Amino acid sequence: MFPLAAACIGWAIASFSLWLLFHPACPINIMGIRIQGIIPARKKVFDGKLSRIIAQEFFSIQEMEETFINKESFQKILPSIEAHLDNFLQNKLHKAIPFLGMFVGDKIMAQLKELFMEELSELFPVVMKNYIGRIQQEIDLESVLYHKLAAIPSERLESLVHELLAREWRSVKIMGALAGLIIGLLQLGLLWLTSH
Repeated sequence: MFPLAAACIGWAIASFSLWLLFHPACPINIMGIRIQGIIPARKKVFDGKLSRIIAQEFFSIQEMEETFINKESFQKILPSIEAHLDNFLQNKLHKAIPFLGMFVGDKIMAQLKELFMEELSELFPVVMKNYIGRIQQEIDLESVLYHKLAAIPSERLESLVHELLAREWRSVKIMGALAGLIIGLLQLGLLWLTSH
């Protein structure tokens, strides 16, 4: 019975340890000892550190600048800009200033378009750099992330962990039972050695 009982105890201890990660959600005082689940008790600290890591590592302003302020980025939006500029020069400009069509031909319009596109290619990095700089000044990303993480209830976090780590959860319990079984076998061996 030693190995079997020890395996059950190991399973129970592992299960209880996993349960203690999230429960009790609210602190309970038992004889002056405050008991609360590890994650609910440390959630504010966890939210703060995670929001800091995400803000610094995943949304670095330098990386955003490198991603958005380069020739490749401009080349990707170039067709859209050209289509808009064509529509402006051929339709909107003629409607806004009708007599312009009498003095300006297709060749001059093409030159205007080329001039605008050159100016835009120089202007794009400057505008994007200013825009990203303004985002950095106006938005405290770490604070936004912290409030979003803090809004996630512990129950939702627990169900998410169970969904993602169901197999690992079961493995921890099995390892607890296996450790208990080994301890039980060792106890049985020691009992047998001392009795003979």
